[in-house]
Amino acid sequence: MTPEAPSAPRKMRVLVAEDNKTNRFVFSKLVKACDIDLIFAANGFEAVDEFENGQPDLIFMDISMPGLDGKEATRKIREIETERGLTRTRIVALTAHAMTGDSDDIMGHGLDAHLTKPFPKDAILAEIAANCPADALPALPDKDQAQAAS
Repeated sequence: MTPEAPSAPRKMRVLVAEDNKTNRFVFSKLVKACDIDLIFAANGFEAVDEFENGQPDLIFMDISMPGLDGKEATRKIREIETERGLTRTRIVALTAHAMTGDSDDIMGHGLDAHLTKPFPKDAILAEIAANCPADALPALPDKDQAQAAS
């Protein structure tokens, strides 16, 4: 019997819940240099389904989506993590809401960070770099990794 070869490193899995098609396109362009599996969900229901089908390493969650909004989708994901004993996944809010108090309201629903649109590329790359798991391939090219870490 031959020993099994160690499995190859995997790519970091990043889920982006965003209902606006143009914003999904812009986000994909911002992270095009990243070596990640990028998964899009068009609403909160899809985000919860994608989470259940393969727990991502990082989630970027639009807050204002029709049907199930980002706050409620986050609550459902947190319930699933608790029920299944899963490690908490970092969820970063992406929102156009920049009024005083909006951040506190958003963070009170189980989100871990808050980024205001338009998409801040440096902050997004920093989140990806900081949350890339040890068993995954490096998510950013070396020059971007160093820049995101600074």
